[in-house]
Amino acid sequence: MWLFGAPRANEHGTSTDPYTCISSAVLRACTPGVGRDVIEVALLEMEPYMEEQKYIAECLKHMKCRIKDFEPMVQKSGLEFLNFCMSKFGRTFRVEVHRKVLSRVLKFAQPKFKYPKTICDLSKKLIVDWAEKYGAEATEFASAARALGWVGATGGVVPPAMNPSIASGYIEQSPTVPPTQQFDA
Repeated sequence: MWLFGAPRANEHGTSTDPYTCISSAVLRACTPGVGRDVIEVALLEMEPYMEEQKYIAECLKHMKCRIKDFEPMVQKSGLEFLNFCMSKFGRTFRVEVHRKVLSRVLKFAQPKFKYPKTICDLSKKLIVDWAEKYGAEATEFASAARALGWVGATGGVVPPAMNPSIASGYIEQSPTVPPTQQFDA
């Protein structure tokens, strides 16, 4: 018997509490081996709440737990679900992602931390995809991709950002000719 009455539910039998709804949707969507239909249902359940900052933070809190899991398949499912959410929930969600989760995904992508190869490769792919799709609205995605040696549209490796005071006095020198012989011609 419930002390304060039974928990409320909607016509689908799921909870009407936004925090519970978000928690269960993230848990179901980040379970390894679920189909795309389960992920789409989870996205639909979360959609009404993703306009408010507190619910976005709650969603990212649960996603970060799934991404930091010890099981690589759970990590992979969490990263893939995060990618779906990035494309679905808009700019406010993406700003919170780069504030709260991007550093973890960048850590996964760096080989020095020795995460499983599948997680490392998926993280690199996601960061580069996010830099190409959302780099104009949040420079953090582009700078994270640059830290990984992202090959941009020019075909060359994008160099790290240069200090503007150094860039104004920067003279490109030929590496084969000593600096004293460059201006004697």
